[in-house]
Amino acid sequence: MRGSSWSLNRLGAGARAHQGLIWAKGVAAALQRPRQPAAGGSPALPSPVPAVPKAIPRRSGGAPTPRLPRRIVRIVPNPSSRPPRVSSLSALRPSDAPWHARLLHFAPVVTLTKRKDLNMSSEFWLISAPGDKENLQALERMNTVTSKSNLSHNTKFAIPDFKVGTLDSLVGLSDELGKLDTFAENLIKKMAQCVVEVMEDTKGKVYENLLANGVDLTSFVTRFEWDMAKYPAKQPLVVVVDTLAKQLAQIETDLKARTAAYNTLKGNLENLEKKSTGNLFTRTLADIVNKEDFVLDSEYLITLLVIVPKPNYSQWQKRYESLSDMVVPRSTKLIAEDDEGGLFTVTMFRKVINDFKAKAKENKFIVREFFYDEKEIKSEREEMTKLLSEKKQQYGPLLRWLKVNFSEAFIAWIHLKALRVFVESVLRYGLPVNFQAVLLQPHKKATKRLREVLNSVFKHLDEVAAASILDASVDIPGLQLNNQDYFPYVYFHIDLSLLD
Repeated sequence: MRGSSWSLNRLGAGARAHQGLIWAKGVAAALQRPRQPAAGGSPALPSPVPAVPKAIPRRSGGAPTPRLPRRIVRIVPNPSSRPPRVSSLSALRPSDAPWHARLLHFAPVVTLTKRKDLNMSSEFWLISAPGDKENLQALERMNTVTSKSNLSHNTKFAIPDFKVGTLDSLVGLSDELGKLDTFAENLIKKMAQCVVEVMEDTKGKVYENLLANGVDLTSFVTRFEWDMAKYPAKQPLVVVVDTLAKQLAQIETDLKARTAAYNTLKGNLENLEKKSTGNLFTRTLADIVNKEDFVLDSEYLITLLVIVPKPNYSQWQKRYESLSDMVVPRSTKLIAEDDEGGLFTVTMFRKVINDFKAKAKENKFIVREFFYDEKEIKSEREEMTKLLSEKKQQYGPLLRWLKVNFSEAFIAWIHLKALRVFVESVLRYGLPVNFQAVLLQPHKKATKRLREVLNSVFKHLDEVAAASILDASVDIPGLQLNNQDYFPYVYFHIDLSLLD
């Protein structure tokens, strides 16, 4: 077959696959062809299977080497493994799935990189609408408009099917959840600020430690799943809310105790550090002076410390011996200085101290009141070392506690948001429970336009409220309502800018 156009080795990859498929079809046809009896009455053998064209390359200087036929395998994906595709929300029937599991055409959130999208805001809008055919179509329309106009990124927000209970209990829970929501948000903001204060020198890495369940806050919110193990949905709503309230209250109690001890230690340390960072007039001298700088245990002599402005150094050297009688000649020495001046020692007889101070003041030399006490200086140095050691020992455990419990508090907060959506949706849309919750992350500078789109799409849910929102100039005398807090649809706000 040398030089034949059937040589597979001389064809491209696509041609070889095509020829292989032709061969496979021939095999299938031959196996399915009915057998015909031979002329002599004996059954005929099946038709021969078409041979696979073989390429026979030649060795240099020798006979051609035969090659076994290649097996062409065509891999066909299993259709049953693919998720069902829904062309439209209107194609879904209420009986196709429970209300909390209905499919929506909202893009799944996939984090490909930790880089923050600068066009997205740090806030989320958690909304819900009834789950009937008309409103599912409205949600689909809303998603299409916001996606095409680049107003927001939308994802489903799954909420389990809770036990509803009585209407009175839901009304009471609505008020309680509102207070608990505010409490939880303030708590996590306080904990975030505590992380900033503890991580003094690494404030740029604060958000790396503010995680929820091991992921960044945005990813957790957009991928939220109800924790059935910690907050069983089969329990009454009152029990679930009580569990969340007790958890948050315990975290706050522990936070106060731990931060109080750490802040006391930190305050004492800061007071000592301030003493060592001031100017020569106010700062401690324990880390500056040495025993060798002073005349000690003398009945007649004493060493004073004098602060001299830098421009007056030469004047001091010329005059200090004549400022008073009985000043020891050549007893001055510069032991420290800052931007303003220097600290000099000078030795004299005790009985001329007052006279020397008065003359020094006339020449703009200031005597610093200081008497060397070795025990006191040693105690001050040991106190600083002790406080630094205690702060270092408390830093690691406190930061770990803050990271773990910030995560727990944040997770509880988002669960509270889910509960609020459920309760408010049931109160507003009625029974049986049938609504769809959606999480929107607005683009920066697009919140006003996004709000207009939502009010327009869902205005049929409450015509009066929608009209008053669209016409902000409407003012009803005697009725003080903040229209910005009420919309035709259920709405809750999640702000992740915890440090602003």
